[in-house]
Amino acid sequence: MGTTLTAAHNQWSTRPLDQRYWTLADMLADAVAYRKTACEKSVPWDKLEVFVDDKGELMIQGPEKKPAEFNHFSFGQMCKLVEAPASYLRTLPPELAQKNISHGMKNREAPGDTKLLIHVPNGVGRYQIHALTTDKYVRTGLWNDDVIRRIKEVADLGEWRTPPAAPAPDDPRARAATEADIFPGTFMKVGDMIGPAGLYRSDKDMFAFQINPKRPIVTGKSVLYPGFYAGNSHVGDRSFSFTSFWLNGVCQNHFIWGAERIEEIRVRHVGDGKEKAWSGVEIELRKYSQDPSIFTNRVKAAKLKLLGKTADEVFDTVWKMRINALTQEAIKASYKTAEEHREDAPDATPNSVWGFVQGVTRHSQQIGHMDDRLEVERAASKVFEVAF
Repeated sequence: MGTTLTAAHNQWSTRPLDQRYWTLADMLADAVAYRKTACEKSVPWDKLEVFVDDKGELMIQGPEKKPAEFNHFSFGQMCKLVEAPASYLRTLPPELAQKNISHGMKNREAPGDTKLLIHVPNGVGRYQIHALTTDKYVRTGLWNDDVIRRIKEVADLGEWRTPPAAPAPDDPRARAATEADIFPGTFMKVGDMIGPAGLYRSDKDMFAFQINPKRPIVTGKSVLYPGFYAGNSHVGDRSFSFTSFWLNGVCQNHFIWGAERIEEIRVRHVGDGKEKAWSGVEIELRKYSQDPSIFTNRVKAAKLKLLGKTADEVFDTVWKMRINALTQEAIKASYKTAEEHREDAPDATPNSVWGFVQGVTRHSQQIGHMDDRLEVERAASKVFEVAF
């Protein structure tokens, strides 16, 4: 059973060709090159000026009078700061958009110093503003190359690999998969066409998906493999996140099937979250790089550990755990499901931690909304952890 995770598939289905990579090394090299041509500048809000240049383009400059152009994302950030609708201002002539923004800058409470992430494409040409934030909402301090470098270190040491995937349409790098490309946990075969996927980077974010085929565990009738995906936006577009899980397999479109024990770490872009982010991630990566017998032994213990002698006692025990997604109705439904599907845990009773968790997992599959389904599946992981 388990849960179907779609985050990696969503990346696979939407990323353009120039954001797709074969290897972490290639993605890291580009991320490092980007960082070398970028810098951060702190400028007082009242020293910023938005104007239209002689080419009719909307520009911004500070007291040093070095003009820089907005990109789509930073323009949206500026509009948010002056409380103006970006979608509407984008439809206006530059001169009129400039007047609206300048009016907003003068008539809104100054947010303090403004943090500008400035980039010069290829190290030459016009300055570009890739992020425009304030003291109240800043980047985490996690540059994309920092994240990619840490992931590569783990992948190199722990034999983590990027699952092969079908190529994007018209990708000239597409080729037939060889024996070296195919490994356990992937639903592809030698000869299938594959292309760069699972590793993505743009001028505002990154995403990496890895599994470890060398660390399988057997739970009843299933073989599971450890996996994780991590995402970051160095411009503050979204939070840094790291999601770990055990999966049954990955298809050619990077749908993740039969995921269990889903755990997520997320760090909002408020203040310097760098150390907070990596302290949690490193714990997870160490745990999932360790000998799988650690997890297997816990599964064996979970099959023996009882939550209660009766259905009522199981209900009371789980209810006292105060896990949000496990309402009274969800607990009862999960126990009933565990009783009706003993084949999911043939060597464990519904009263055991393992048997009840399988009931929660199967019950989650009956929930229509994906977010709610994932919350219940994560609740199963919490029962597994809290019970010990």
